[in-house]
Amino acid sequence: MKLVKADKSYNKELIQFYQETVLPGLVGLSFHRKDNFFNQYKLLSSDYVTYLLIDEKGEVHTTATIIFQKCILDGQEETIGYATDLRVSRSRRAIREWATHFLPILIKERDERNCKYIFSSIGDKRNQAQNALIRPRSIKRNLPRYHLFRKYRLINVHGKYPFSAKPLNTLEVRYATNYDLKKIEAYIRKKQQNRLIVFPHFGKDLMTAIKNWNGLKIENFLMAIDDNSEIVGLVALWNKSKIQDVYPMTTSKRVKSFQGTLRFLSWLGLAKKLFYKNKPFNITLMSHLYVDNPDIFYTLLHKAYKTSAKKSFLSYVHFEGDLNTIPPRSFITSKLSYGLYCILAKEDPIPDFLKPRTLKEPPDFDPSFI
Repeated sequence: MKLVKADKSYNKELIQFYQETVLPGLVGLSFHRKDNFFNQYKLLSSDYVTYLLIDEKGEVHTTATIIFQKCILDGQEETIGYATDLRVSRSRRAIREWATHFLPILIKERDERNCKYIFSSIGDKRNQAQNALIRPRSIKRNLPRYHLFRKYRLINVHGKYPFSAKPLNTLEVRYATNYDLKKIEAYIRKKQQNRLIVFPHFGKDLMTAIKNWNGLKIENFLMAIDDNSEIVGLVALWNKSKIQDVYPMTTSKRVKSFQGTLRFLSWLGLAKKLFYKNKPFNITLMSHLYVDNPDIFYTLLHKAYKTSAKKSFLSYVHFEGDLNTIPPRSFITSKLSYGLYCILAKEDPIPDFLKPRTLKEPPDFDPSFI
């Protein structure tokens, strides 16, 4: 097998490989990229690289992508990487050969950009990935070291219980217009001040930052405004279906039971189904989420759920210890647990920012990363 740095000439092969490779979990997932495979990465940065392992017949057996971004990390300007979309076929040869390439690739690409740290997410139910990457059987293998940075959950909001608490009536909650742009940028800068990882372009030039987010506009930003006309909560509602569809391929007994419950509640008008037969998930992502307190978050979530598409459920990232975005009990939710890891080589020193900071502000981390 040979290692190849992918470009647009591999677009068709990549789309097919991702569609055919089912990601295991409580729900086995198949990812269907639209038109341009790389549009997923352009959401976050123009600097990304995808590697492939290809056999003698030209068939793809392994892929992985690293996205590089400028950020403020623990008060310092840094370039950080995010490793994502690792897919490996069941071929033992592919698994063995990829293990020899993975660390050299990471070191090569980060050194070319003077990048010290690369992060990655791994789901708690991805047992194979956890055993291979986080808990390798042999410490002598030339594999990168995964150090847990922060645990988080992807919260899916499917419905709302009757007779639940009412949202705050002291706030104006409305969608933004171009006239609100400067206020939104100022609010994002304010909320980013105490965060360990910050992408400052969100607060400096938001329109440029979201220009590659196909379908995301300033009108998708939902604001909570107080009596002083100040923004106290913000979230952008966005559907990624123009870039990628996600299909459920296999479901566990637990998920089938939950789907049955949601189907019954949907007849009562209290919830939305998890998925529909032979159709992709209909998900509205809650990105660029910043709030001042839990009551404001509840009010924003209430409005977002009320105004979202009839068959679409909401999805947002909640970091462990973030008291502002704990899923409210008034809503019917499900969750997927993840760990955000920092990937280091054996000889790399462990940075101070990896020390436990459970109750600190969450990093800037969007559901689009997952």
